[in-house]
Amino acid sequence: MEILHIRKQALDDLINGLIQEKKQAVVGVKQKENSYAFDVLEKAGELCLDYTETILPPKKYFLPLKEPLLTFRPLDAKSYAPVFDEKDCVVVGMHPADCAAVALLDKAFADGQPDPNYLTRRQHITVIGVYPVQPFKSRFTTPFVTSMGYKACDLMLVDLGDTTFAVEVVTEKGTA
Repeated sequence: MEILHIRKQALDDLINGLIQEKKQAVVGVKQKENSYAFDVLEKAGELCLDYTETILPPKKYFLPLKEPLLTFRPLDAKSYAPVFDEKDCVVVGMHPADCAAVALLDKAFADGQPDPNYLTRRQHITVIGVYPVQPFKSRFTTPFVTSMGYKACDLMLVDLGDTTFAVEVVTEKGTA
């Protein structure tokens, strides 16, 4: 595992660059009145990495409520074709517990009878996690969360308190 450092302004520039490329959706935690929620970012300034908890988990980006599974033409059996979500997405700011939950989804949909729709979508999602900096009364962190969280993240950010983040490069995708 490689440890790097990035200035907070350089991270903002990187996120703005990803947004402007329009090659992928960039999702992060935004403040919504008195709460926080994962949503598509329009600029890096909307991203909040020092949040306590979100009103909904980022699961909808990994496992949407609705998705097309196949296309077909009526009365034409040869026209049936599977549909896979191959849109790239970067999810920024997931806490270790959310990362652990995604790791469990990864395991559930990969083991036994693999789900090609989930696995294809997952290959196109890059996860940038962040260690929380604020204590919160209902947050739990156990060795399970810590160990499973690493399995879902490509990068983990650690706020060093000044103008810098430490960056743990967890996967090959995280090096890109």
